[in-house]
Amino acid sequence: MLYFKAFPEWKVIFLPLSLLHGFFLAFGVGLIFATLNVKYRDFGQLGPFLVQFGMFICPVAFRNNADNLSPTLSKIYNLNPIVGLIDSFRWMILPGNDSFPWQSFLPSILFTVILLIISLYYFRKKEDRFVDYI
Repeated sequence: MLYFKAFPEWKVIFLPLSLLHGFFLAFGVGLIFATLNVKYRDFGQLGPFLVQFGMFICPVAFRNNADNLSPTLSKIYNLNPIVGLIDSFRWMILPGNDSFPWQSFLPSILFTVILLIISLYYFRKKEDRFVDYI
């Protein structure tokens, strides 16, 4: 950033919060897949496929243009939890983004909290039988 003389704006102070959000989202997904992988070994093969598929349905390599979609499709697109996370990172790091992407961030936070609760419950329920399958 120093080389290109691109300095971050004040919004970069929210970066640790989005990093924490990304950590909890990855932790919830990883905990469910780890628990399922103990009994069903094929889930280990499913992970790389889902990561590759996720690159196409998430705005990683392209900009989120949900505004150009119809209102119904835009709402469905914003239900993807990674969309809210990536949009929040773009809002913080890239210049020129004036308003925070609440329409994609709030569903992402809600999904992360629900996924974390479910994954912790599922792990605690199944952990007693891990030794039977290992």
